[in-house]
Amino acid sequence: MITPQEALDIGLVNRVFPQAETRERTREYARKLASSATYAVSNIKLAIMNGKEMPLNVAIRCEGELQNLLFRSEDAKEGMSAFLEKRQPNWKGV
Repeated sequence: MITPQEALDIGLVNRVFPQAETRERTREYARKLASSATYAVSNIKLAIMNGKEMPLNVAIRCEGELQNLLFRSEDAKEGMSAFLEKRQPNWKGV
């Protein structure tokens, strides 16, 4: 068992909040994720969840395949366009 501050100090977590703020801060984070590049987020989750059950070389290959799919997606094109045009991206989740 470690304290929240110790978890922060060793890099296990990115932030700590007072207990009274935890629920609202978690909801804010969830809203931010839901409005982000959901296709990228889902591919990251797939790579993590599936990869932890695979031998390292297979997991790395699987992650690469997911990354290739992501780079060819509409969201990737939208992200690059938005960056170059200095505007907020309009993610479609594909």
